[in-house]
Amino acid sequence: MGWHSRSELGEFRRPVLVGYVTRLETLLIILLFSVLFWVCSLWLRLPFFSVRSIMLWIISVTLFMNYGFVIIDYTARGLDKLPALSGELVFPTHDTRLFRVIGLSLVFFGIHESLEDQSARQAFVMASFFVYPIFFAVMIVSRNAGQLLNPVTLFG
Repeated sequence: MGWHSRSELGEFRRPVLVGYVTRLETLLIILLFSVLFWVCSLWLRLPFFSVRSIMLWIISVTLFMNYGFVIIDYTARGLDKLPALSGELVFPTHDTRLFRVIGLSLVFFGIHESLEDQSARQAFVMASFFVYPIFFAVMIVSRNAGQLLNPVTLFG
C-alpha cells in the first residue's frame, strides 16, 4: 500500500508503539532531519548563502511536514511500519494538506494581527491554544476543510 493511497480504514489494529522510537529506521529519520535543519541553520549564517539556505529550508520543512502527515495517516490506520522517504513527499501534487495548514496558520495570524486591543489579543491567543490544534487535527485527518465548519466534528 502506497503512502498516497486513500483506502478505507477497516478494522483498527492497535500498533505496537513500545519500541517504535528505538527502531533503526526511526533513528535514521531523526538523524536525517537533524542534519538537514542543522545545515540550514549553518548556511543561514554564512555570507552569500542566504538564497540556498531559504530553498533548503523550504524543501526541508515541506519534507518534514509531509512525512509527518504520512505518519499520522499510518498511525490512524493502525499500521506501525512506515513507508520509506520518497521524492514525492517533497512536492506532492495530489495532497494539499500542507497548503491548507499554511492557510489556517495565516488566518490565525491575520486575526491576531487585526486585533488592536492588547487584552483581545491575549484572549485570542489563549483561545487559539485550544482551537488551533483541533482545527489542525480535523483538517489533517479529514482532508476536507469544510469539516471545520461542523461543530459536531470539532467538539463531538
